[in-house]
Amino acid sequence: MTHSPAAPETASSGAQTLRDALRQRLTPAHDALDRAFSALDLGIDADYAVFLRAHRQALGRMQAAIDTDPAPEQMAGSALIRRLLAALEADLAPFTGHALCGDAPQSQNTAPLRLHPLARDYVLFGSRLGTQVLARRRREALVQQGRDAVPSQYLEHVFDPRLWQNYVHQTSQISVENPQTESIIADAEQCFEWFALALSQHLSSPAAPMHPHRAEKAPL
Repeated sequence: MTHSPAAPETASSGAQTLRDALRQRLTPAHDALDRAFSALDLGIDADYAVFLRAHRQALGRMQAAIDTDPAPEQMAGSALIRRLLAALEADLAPFTGHALCGDAPQSQNTAPLRLHPLARDYVLFGSRLGTQVLARRRREALVQQGRDAVPSQYLEHVFDPRLWQNYVHQTSQISVENPQTESIIADAEQCFEWFALALSQHLSSPAAPMHPHRAEKAPL
């Protein structure tokens, strides 16, 4: 899948926009992924490690599918994904040597040659909006266990909400009739699939312990 960024084809007043299409078409995939990750208890180290490794694996695939020399409009997302991967490595350091240290084997499906930056940023920027809630749950769980509430560099990474606001404004100016709309939506769906696949692979690892709450809530 190879394409260049969508042309700024301005949407007429009242017409459906790329932003509308992304929200309507991708809400089911987004909600399913939220339910899958909500089956993890971030107060349990084994679950927390699965969470971190699944995110590292999926973000790594997203990074690999973007040009190494991005256009100016892509740079904010590219810089953020690099910082998040570094934060994940730092958070995973205490788990070094654990049976779940490495990434799970990936499927034979290869990443597209080019992931549209508007697709990547939809998943990347949107996902950062709820991480403070997860970070608080992790801290509270550790305190209840009488443990030091070590900050999660990944979950607590400072995110400028203006990146999401600018993204919403940009995609609200692009008509749904733009010829690249379908490719952008398909690429965003691919990103969600990478997260779901990474979570499934790590949960199915022989080393992954089964907890009662997982048996009650299927991850996918």
